[in-house]
Amino acid sequence: MFSADVTRAYFSSVRENSYGGKDIYMATSIKEKNFLALMIGHVYDADTKKPLAAEIIVTDNETDQVVTVYKSESFGDKFSIALPAGKNYGIEIDLDGYLLHSDNIEWPNLIT
Repeated sequence: MFSADVTRAYFSSVRENSYGGKDIYMATSIKEKNFLALMIGHVYDADTKKPLAAEIIVTDNETDQVVTVYKSESFGDKFSIALPAGKNYGIEIDLDGYLLHSDNIEWPNLIT
């Protein structure tokens, strides 16, 4: 399991000279910090306000590669997508019977 800033990882292990059983250990990253930004939202009909099941396509605008495809549910829960910060993304929301919605999101690098 990683810490929120992805600089530490926690794991359990059985080792010699330990306190017995599984002990919890921490490993630190020597790499550059990679921060994640969390996009949270929901898809709903603008007139009825009813939640809709839609396909959300996220593209890295620099490489033109699809980063993830997410399918929202129609029971009203919010969706959340974690993406590396410091990038420009294209977001498309597609659903039969509705106009395609697209937008660009530029997330700055995050600093602690």
